Amino acid sequence: MLIPDVLAVFAAAGAVSATSAGSWLVMSARRRARRAVDARTAYELHVQAVREETRHLVTVRLPGLITHLVHPHVPVPPLADAGLRGTEVEGWHRQVLDLVASAVREERIRVDLAAQSVVRWTAQSARSSSIRMQELLQGMQDRFHQAGVQEFVLALDRQNEFTRRRWQAAGIVCGDTPGLTRQDTHLSDIVTAAQSRIEGFERIETVNCLAEDRNFGITGAAAEPVAIVLAELHANAVFYSSGTIAVHTEIHETSSGAAVIIDDAGVGLHEDDLEFAERMLSGRRVLLTELGDPVRLGLAAVGRLIQDYPLRVTFGRSQYGGVRAVLDIGKELLVAMAPAVRPSVISPIPVGGRQPSALTPEAVTGGAPAGPKSLPRRRRQQPDHTAGSGLAPEPAVAARDAEQTRGLYTSLQRGTIRGRSDSVPAETEEGTVR
Repeated sequence: MLIPDVLAVFAAAGAVSATSAGSWLVMSARRRARRAVDARTAYELHVQAVREETRHLVTVRLPGLITHLVHPHVPVPPLADAGLRGTEVEGWHRQVLDLVASAVREERIRVDLAAQSVVRWTAQSARSSSIRMQELLQGMQDRFHQAGVQEFVLALDRQNEFTRRRWQAAGIVCGDTPGLTRQDTHLSDIVTAAQSRIEGFERIETVNCLAEDRNFGITGAAAEPVAIVLAELHANAVFYSSGTIAVHTEIHETSSGAAVIIDDAGVGLHEDDLEFAERMLSGRRVLLTELGDPVRLGLAAVGRLIQDYPLRVTFGRSQYGGVRAVLDIGKELLVAMAPAVRPSVISPIPVGGRQPSALTPEAVTGGAPAGPKSLPRRRRQQPDHTAGSGLAPEPAVAARDAEQTRGLYTSLQRGTIRGRSDSVPAETEEGTVR
């Protein structure tokens, strides 16, 4: 073959190779350009998805979190884009939600503690004023002996006691102490004193199921806390039951100490009420904003006290269709009372552990309120002048003259003074009783 022909062949082959290489380079460049466009498009879509998810976080999830913190049963809204689940975006947004929730909780606690401090100081001042009012009323009882005046002073004293109970509960919820110390006191006296602190106490029938030879009481440091718990449980029983139906209370000795059982024939506990009661008695921190509207202080105060003393409160269904509240008192709080220290004349008489007939359902639905409007079981005070003489009480007369009426109110005054002599005001600083 001639050299020119060979050169022509090589030139043609080079041209073909150059053309092929050029085509491959062009196709490769196009593929790179297409991948770049796809990557840019994917990036823009990702940025748009993150932007939309962040907008969803600010406008939906964060307000939902605030609602959840106020109403725990309302869930926090999830991610809007399911494709972001498990990604860093979800983790970052979760951190934002956690930080906001923590900040809101801390601020709520700080504000609540400040509010509790104000309420605690106000409750202490109101309680001190109530104690001074009680001293003034006692002075009036000592000075004026007319039957009409004595009856009016007794009504003022009861109303002062109702008011003081409410302030006392408010103070305890906010971290205050019960504020009173007592001597060692018979359990039956504490139950009676607790009942006298609530409105509607005349509907309460108390049965002392302790044996007559079981002469024990509550140690002085715990007497007032036990009385507060019993007052609040009785107040709930009276409030949630009809005004024509009696509330029955029993005092028992148990293997672990003692128990006070309160049965009412009311509407019972609804699911929300039971959840509220369990939350109040759980021992965890309770904020003032969690007490509802209207505010329910009673169980919150009970929850505070049972954390500081060996007390336990349980709720169940009573045999009358209402609520049964049981206060279990630990042995640590029980103390043997001296034989010379007897229960007051207005305390229920022990029945030796027998179940009285008054606790039948027929007695509850009979519709008769529990006696005249006086301190609970105060009718036992009338035959006090014959106690221990073996004589039967004189039959009641239809009407009393002025001297008889004056004598009754004088006896009532003496009984009131005797009961108050067992309790003295304590200092209001934290930790006095606890």
